[in-house]
Amino acid sequence: MKRNKSFSGTPFYLVATPIGNLEEFSPRAVNVLRSVDFICAEDTRTSGVLLNHFGIKKELISVHKFNEQSKLELILNKLKNGEKGAFISDAGYPLISDPGHPLVKALIANDFSVSVINGPSALLPALIGSALDTETFTFIGFLKGNNKDVLNTLKRYKSYKDTLIIYEAPHRVVKTIATIYTVFAERKLVIARELSKLHEEYIYTSLAEFSANPPTDLKGEIVLVIEGNKDEENNDLADLLDKVELLISNENMSVKKATSVVALLYNVSKNKLYNAYLKR
Repeated sequence: MKRNKSFSGTPFYLVATPIGNLEEFSPRAVNVLRSVDFICAEDTRTSGVLLNHFGIKKELISVHKFNEQSKLELILNKLKNGEKGAFISDAGYPLISDPGHPLVKALIANDFSVSVINGPSALLPALIGSALDTETFTFIGFLKGNNKDVLNTLKRYKSYKDTLIIYEAPHRVVKTIATIYTVFAERKLVIARELSKLHEEYIYTSLAEFSANPPTDLKGEIVLVIEGNKDEENNDLADLLDKVELLISNENMSVKKATSVVALLYNVSKNKLYNAYLKR
């Protein structure tokens, strides 16, 4: 167990930045960035515009997904020499569909404390404005990989009862929603775009309705909020099939053996489970 009190010394700050409207940049965030010696930024050009707007002049260190491992030693040495630092992404929170995870792991491993400075986020406004269930939700972020990878990811979340949140780029959104529809079938869908900006918009639709007649004017940063699986019987069956899959992959069981074991453990028909797996 490790307990790090953020302000027992000077922490390394993880600062959320505006996703569009600069008025959402809090006075605390500005003051923190003014107080540090250096700022790590996903894109120093983008962050430079933001920092210049608020009169913040600091050493900028480029830290992005292609170089973040190689920059760890530099950052850790600066902190060991008594310098104070912060990390910002282009928009929103660092680490949320953005770089920073290796850095935070390294900071904790080297006994540096961290403090997160709260601020703008796209996923929560999208969820809150969606009118879908907010009790439980799962943030997926961007769907990564090729089409097969995307399909496998969606199949993993198909049985979730939680509201699902996905980020997508405007030039891919129509194709992505069509793919989601093939896996999830009919569900409520809310598209939130340009959040906090002049052309902010919420589109309340369904996967079927959107796929049948997709708009052609969707621009800007997009968040998809998708209704969770409300089919109780199919949810239960999907959970059992996931258990069958685990036995096959982890225990090298045959399909017949794995379905028999799961059927026995959960008191269901092994024939029904076996046939459902074959149709999956």
